Amino acid sequence: MKKRLIPVVFAFDGYLVRSEEFSWHQRLGNLTAQVARFSEWNLDELVYIDIGASRNPSLIDESYFLNCVKPVSDVCRMPLTFGGGIRTEEHADQLFRYGADKIVLSTAAFENPSLIKRLSNRYGCQAICISLDIKLIDTKYSLTSNAGQKIHSKIDIYDYVQKCEALGCGEFFLNTVHRDGLATGYDISLINSIVEWSGVPVIVCGG
Repeated sequence: MKKRLIPVVFAFDGYLVRSEEFSWHQRLGNLTAQVARFSEWNLDELVYIDIGASRNPSLIDESYFLNCVKPVSDVCRMPLTFGGGIRTEEHADQLFRYGADKIVLSTAAFENPSLIKRLSNRYGCQAICISLDIKLIDTKYSLTSNAGQKIHSKIDIYDYVQKCEALGCGEFFLNTVHRDGLATGYDISLINSIVEWSGVPVIVCGG
């Protein structure tokens, strides 16, 4: 398959941030300006993850879509994948309405797996991406949710990947929590395992 170059931007409190291990976030500046800059580089796609919305979904109201989502989609000139705090069909509907081409589900995929199927049936599996936020703890890889704050050590990663695909996931967003923002290189062993297990494309992030 053709390899794609996909920048990922992380937002926190309306700012572009650099994340480290999902626990520290350095403000880098204006979010929409960076998205506009990326749009000039002939890239394949943009992934936008709102960390603040992931940690506090109660912040999401109508003004959120107008002030945080629409300005990004207005300047983005490539396919836009949006994630962060998505828990309901209504939230997903608003994201698509305001310009998202795809969405990323993370915590909701654990708490409400049927949401994957419902959204896949409505928008097509190509529009539904599942985030695999995986952390190496001691010598064991574990899935996490709630912006890396909740560990799912008893859930088998292979089984979870198969389950998400069966429900209608069209893509995985693999984020390696223990290498997030550290510039230490990809966790090749983990990537190879996920790619081998997955029957759909995998976006690799972290490291």
